[in-house]
Amino acid sequence: MREERVFSANLFGMILLILFSIAPIIFGRVFKILNIPRGLDIVVLQVSLLLVPTIIYFIITKQSVKEVLRLKKINIKSVFIIIIIGFLAQPITVFLSLITQFIFPNKIGMVISQLNTMPLILQVAIVALTPAILEEITMRGIVLSGYKNVDIKKAAIITGLFFCMIHRDGNQSLYTFAFGVLFAYLVEITGSIFSSMICHFTINGSQVVLAFVSNKIIGGRAGGQELYSKGIHSVPYTQLMVAVLVWFIIALIFLKILMIFMKKLIKVNKYEQINNNNEYTKNQKVLNWPFYVSLVIYIITIITEIVYIYK
Repeated sequence: MREERVFSANLFGMILLILFSIAPIIFGRVFKILNIPRGLDIVVLQVSLLLVPTIIYFIITKQSVKEVLRLKKINIKSVFIIIIIGFLAQPITVFLSLITQFIFPNKIGMVISQLNTMPLILQVAIVALTPAILEEITMRGIVLSGYKNVDIKKAAIITGLFFCMIHRDGNQSLYTFAFGVLFAYLVEITGSIFSSMICHFTINGSQVVLAFVSNKIIGGRAGGQELYSKGIHSVPYTQLMVAVLVWFIIALIFLKILMIFMKKLIKVNKYEQINNNNEYTKNQKVLNWPFYVSLVIYIITIITEIVYIYK
């Protein structure tokens, strides 16, 4: 039964990855024909590729939406701790993004820069609110639910990998995996998907606000896009190495503080199972053909991206 649940979770993750690999090509042409504005296209894609499959999943499986998605209230103290964790994660995001930018351009930065002509509230809704809801109900909702009674470490790593893979972007690979793991722990500790939604929204939302303010300082949309397109390759090598070292130290410090607040969250929610996995099946099989197929698709995607960048 447990292996069937894991298989279903991985299969759902694989289907999402296939959709994210194929659908944008088709949707892109439709958006161009219909002249869909930037921003709306992002929301339409997320709704089509995340919400619709979720609805179909529940129609087919007839499972309890409340149970699978863990729609449970969380206490106010946990909310504040989770928001703090979201802010503490920012320097870690910067460092991990900086590392991957040695190979991949900062696409998400370019997207946010393109949206800077919109009111801030719309930017937050598109980049922070929509993903915080839709990505969480699929990843920390359906996929993570398949790992019930599986070692939390295994569950967090596999769901983190799926979270990384559906983004299909080399630059986002490290920090989406890291946050996928973090969000899985938050849901397990609190027993509620609202914890990962709040943290996800805090991380994305603060990035949008920071980009909005930075754009005002830079003085316009074009300047911001030019900055993101050049990326770290416009920075002298010596300065770049110093920046990497500085951000590495900052990220380590903030990671240490973040772990302190994670322990506080565990204490507040009286969660003691992270370090006591006796109730889990230690040899639980979590790697199956849907996972391997997903991994192959993702590797091909990344190789294709690298070839396209350096052709």
